[in-house]
Amino acid sequence: MADSEWRLEEDGQLKLDVKCNSLIYHPNLNIILVLTKSSEVLVVDVNSGILLQRSLLSESDTPIHGQYLSGYDKILLANDKGIGVRSDYNGVLLLDTILQTPITKPDDIVKLEIPLSEAHILKQTLECMDLQGVERVGYKGSEVIEELSNKIKEADAKSKKGLKAQKWNTVCLCVSYSALKWVCGGMVSELRRQNRHTPALSAASAISDRLNWLLDAAAPGSAPPPPLSAASTSDAATPPPPPDRTLMFSEAIRRQTFANWPHMNYKWALPDQMAQAGFYHQPNSAGDDRAMCFTCIVCLVCWEPTDEPWSEHERHSPSCPFVKGEYTQNVPLSVTYATAPAIVTPAPTTLLATSSVPELTATAAANKSIVE
Repeated sequence: MADSEWRLEEDGQLKLDVKCNSLIYHPNLNIILVLTKSSEVLVVDVNSGILLQRSLLSESDTPIHGQYLSGYDKILLANDKGIGVRSDYNGVLLLDTILQTPITKPDDIVKLEIPLSEAHILKQTLECMDLQGVERVGYKGSEVIEELSNKIKEADAKSKKGLKAQKWNTVCLCVSYSALKWVCGGMVSELRRQNRHTPALSAASAISDRLNWLLDAAAPGSAPPPPLSAASTSDAATPPPPPDRTLMFSEAIRRQTFANWPHMNYKWALPDQMAQAGFYHQPNSAGDDRAMCFTCIVCLVCWEPTDEPWSEHERHSPSCPFVKGEYTQNVPLSVTYATAPAIVTPAPTTLLATSSVPELTATAAANKSIVE
C-alpha cells in the first residue's frame, strides 16, 4: 500500500482503507497499530499519517489481539499459536517476528527481522571477511549472503521519505537456524581474533543471542542450557558448576547468574547494576561474591556496601573495551526485550483484558480457560 493512501483528512481523523479489527496507540513512539481482520498489523505515524510498517502475522485470517502495556512500555500481541511481548528496538517495533515461537530443530527455517542499516553492515562485513566456505555454493554462508542481498535490494527499492520512516526500514530474513548460527558465530570469532570492535560485532552478537532464545532447549538433539548460578540443583557438598562464559555477552543471561548474590542489601552492587556493568556471578573458594567481566575477565571479590559496579570496573580494568564504550559482544537487556520469541499457548487466545495486578495480563482462551 502506498504512503499516499494513508493521509490525515483533518486534525485527529485518519483515513483507513482496511477492515480494522482494533487500534492500539503507543504514546512513547507516537504511533497507531492497526490490527486488521486479515491478520495484518499496520503501523501509522500519528504526526504525518505515513504508513511506517506493514506486517502479515499469519497466512490465515486468524484474529490478532493486542494491547499496550503502559507500565512497561511494551506491545502485547496474541493469535491462535502464541503471545508475543516486545519493547521497541531503538524506536522501532520488530513486528514481523513478534509471534514467532521457539523452534524444535536446528535445521528449521526461522525469520530474523533487523533494521536495514544493520543488514547493510552485516552484508559488507561478510563480503570482506574470510570465513571459510561463506561464498562457496552449498555452504551455509552462501544461503545467508544471498538472502541478505535479496532483502536489502527489495528494501532499498522501497525507500521511504522522512527520518522516522527511514528508521522503520527493516528486512526480514527467512533462512535456516543453523545457517544463521554458523555465520554469526563465525563473524564474531573472526572479529574478535582481529580485535576489531566494530558495529558488526555488536550486530552479529545480538543475532546470536536472539538465536539462543529461539531454539527450544527441550527440543530433541539440543543440549539443555548450562546451570547459570548457584541456584542449580546441586547440594551444599557439591559446588555448583560455573556459568558458561560463552553466553555471558548477554546481559539477560548475566543477570540470571546473580540469583544467589549475597549482597542484596547493598546500595549499588545489586544484580541489575552488576549485569549492566558487564559482570556475571561466579562464586568459588576465593569468595561467594566473586564477579567477572564478560570481556576483559577482570575478577573482583570482597565487594563493599558502597561499591558502585561501573566505578569498580573502570578502576580495576581501565582498558576494558566495554568500559571504554567500544563496540563489544554485549547484548543489552533492552535488545533481548525487543526481540524475544513468543510464548506458545495451549489454546488460541480469544480475549485480552487488564488485571488487578499491574505485572499480569488476563487472557481468555478458546477452551474457556483464563490465564494470567
